[in-house]
Amino acid sequence: MNRAFSQISLSVLFALSTSVSSAAPSAKPPANPAPPSKVKRPPQYVMIGFDGGLNLPHWQEMRDFSKAMKRAKKPVAFTYFVSGVYFLSHNNKHIYAAPKHTPGYSLIGFAEDKPEIISDRVDMMNGAFVEGAEIASNANGHFDASEDKWNADDWSSELKQYDDLLFGAFFNNKAQPNPMNKYPHGYAFDSKEIVGFRAPNLGITPDLYPELKAYGYKYDISSTGEPMFWPRKDANGIWRFQVPSIELAGTAKKVLSMDYNFYEAQSKGVDDLANREVYRKQMLDSYMNYFNNNYYGNRTPVFIGHHFALYNGGAYWDAVKDFATQVCGKPEVKCVTYKQYAMWIDSLKDDKFMAYRNGQFDLLPRPRTLDYQPARSLDVRLQLRKIGEELKIIASGADYSSERMKIVISIDGKIMPLKKDLNLQTLRHQFPVGSELRISASVRNRRGLELQSDTHVIRDLGTAQEEFVEIPLEGNLKTDKFL
Repeated sequence: MNRAFSQISLSVLFALSTSVSSAAPSAKPPANPAPPSKVKRPPQYVMIGFDGGLNLPHWQEMRDFSKAMKRAKKPVAFTYFVSGVYFLSHNNKHIYAAPKHTPGYSLIGFAEDKPEIISDRVDMMNGAFVEGAEIASNANGHFDASEDKWNADDWSSELKQYDDLLFGAFFNNKAQPNPMNKYPHGYAFDSKEIVGFRAPNLGITPDLYPELKAYGYKYDISSTGEPMFWPRKDANGIWRFQVPSIELAGTAKKVLSMDYNFYEAQSKGVDDLANREVYRKQMLDSYMNYFNNNYYGNRTPVFIGHHFALYNGGAYWDAVKDFATQVCGKPEVKCVTYKQYAMWIDSLKDDKFMAYRNGQFDLLPRPRTLDYQPARSLDVRLQLRKIGEELKIIASGADYSSERMKIVISIDGKIMPLKKDLNLQTLRHQFPVGSELRISASVRNRRGLELQSDTHVIRDLGTAQEEFVEIPLEGNLKTDKFL
């Protein structure tokens, strides 16, 4: 039965879910309302950032790519959200004291214990800055402040220590600038140039933003949101950019526009080199769909975040190079740093910025045939529900086909046979009292690629406190990594 809704009453139920909505009659519009004044269409801004700073050969490769793009008249300027601990050698780790942690502790370690490494890293950063890149902050020890519940004093300590680690690298490590370094105190810039912040693990607390203001920051990109979102400035004068949740091409899933999130979504955070090219193209197609929707739409910014790492054999670095090559240099496109974008929106008068947000401009006509045609996302919907004592699945969508796709159920990562009864009473017999179970339903194609999933947790199984958590785990897209 093609594109149908099949129903099974054993462990899984596939049922047609329909809903009828009726809209209340709208108020009568005023006669001949004056249309809002249109403005000139804004440029399409594209920002690509990299978190970390440990991998110097890869940093050099990123710089070389930017130079090649400039020669090709497709300029792209990257933002580097560097981690402060990479400017402190392991031998001197006691200098750093992370809020709510013991001194000398960092989740991502410290710089290598080599006499020249600090000078080399400062030279790499100076070179990138002089070439037009932005240096921004990824804090220090990669702690999740939301889990540690950092307050204003904690944030102030972390931000102050960031400046001390970055611009005190020679003093802290008893090192000297390399002989070719002719900059005052060894740096091509000072702390006033650091105006951007991304929290490790995207972990923030409300006390962050007054402290960012106090330390001279202009923007933050530590929250998540939708792909077609115009930034807003908060009460502290900080521009709040967002890491968007975008569609994963070829599937019905969503993923944050960061390389490690693709790594988790595609290969569960483990290198799978056999499918390297599949993952590269899927990321490229996802980014191109994101770009095209904005470019031919409301011109909201395109934000992409990667790391100083080569996950899945460099598939994601290749994909972002392919993406930049496709879009940078196109008419009305500006591939700039986050700081340059913040300066641009700061330069806009309020009425023009509101006109952009309200879409008061002519859209760029979308051609019938694109230069690069990415794979589209799919319409496959899936719900895992608790109805009485049974766990049931509702699968639907224009692209769902029971003939071409299959449903897979897993408990704590172990695939369960569909023919076996799966209800709460059965689970209480199979698992110890008080267990916490992660139950996932997924739709997969014939090649085994996961197209959609819905994962829930049962807590305190078989006790009076037993709970089926209604909010699916897929709703929490925050995933981050370091390097």
